[in-house]
Amino acid sequence: MIFKKRKKNASWRKKLCLFVTFFVFYVIHNVRQFLKDEYVAAINEVGQINTQITEETQQQRPSANEEITKPRKVFVDLGANCGNTYYKHRQEHKEDADEWEVYLWEPSPQMHEFFLNDLKKEYPNVHIIPYAAGVKDGELKLYVHKGQEYVTNKVQFRDKGRCDPDSVYNPSGATTVFEDAPKAGEPVTVKVLNIIKWLKDLKLKNEDTFIFKLDIEGAEYEILDHMLMINDEISYDTDAKKKRSLLCLTDLMKIEFHPGISTHLEKYQTFGNDFPKLFKQKCDRDLKIKKLY
Repeated sequence: MIFKKRKKNASWRKKLCLFVTFFVFYVIHNVRQFLKDEYVAAINEVGQINTQITEETQQQRPSANEEITKPRKVFVDLGANCGNTYYKHRQEHKEDADEWEVYLWEPSPQMHEFFLNDLKKEYPNVHIIPYAAGVKDGELKLYVHKGQEYVTNKVQFRDKGRCDPDSVYNPSGATTVFEDAPKAGEPVTVKVLNIIKWLKDLKLKNEDTFIFKLDIEGAEYEILDHMLMINDEISYDTDAKKKRSLLCLTDLMKIEFHPGISTHLEKYQTFGNDFPKLFKQKCDRDLKIKKLY
């Protein structure tokens, strides 16, 4: 009797073990399948995001196939901020303000939210480019002006958010790519677009009028240094009977140099003073330059 009872208990334990084993296997199998499905979905999502980023980048580049027959008037603004320098541009070109091709580069999400979206509504033909300008495509950290990282209203910006074309001050202040800048606050990650390739795709010619403005808190040095060094003869100057480089197509440069903003820029301490001479060496002519302060 006892033997039969032990045998019955052993049989029950065996069935229980089989059931537990089967259940564990079933759970593991389904979990693995779920994780696999999630992984595939995540990979597909990343692929879609990368495709979207690529498409967005291409949309921000001018069409290289578009034929332009008449001389153009082009204003490229790196560090557009709230759009104050564009408003100033319109004041200076009242008679033909709407004839200009305008490209406003500004990586700060705050400036788009509080200022540039409204500017776009006011002037639909203006091209707003929400990227930082650099010498190659990628991403970087943009350090928002200290104390302005979490603003929720225009009046919380410096000077109560006034976007004044006649003022040297602007709402975004000293937002910069350099972490050690005196007024660098919390960072946000932004996309970078190769400005040199972008300008080549713009297909400027010698007969075009090109105003190039740079106020990008220290990032101007690498861009201009690169443009001085590269051999990028892209346009034939009929009068001079020679090819002209991209930088040499500039008719007027509006710029603010920032030599003391970061320790990373020590090699550029005299670059601002030397730049007109360097431009002349490359382009065989003087540069018309307006310094912004």
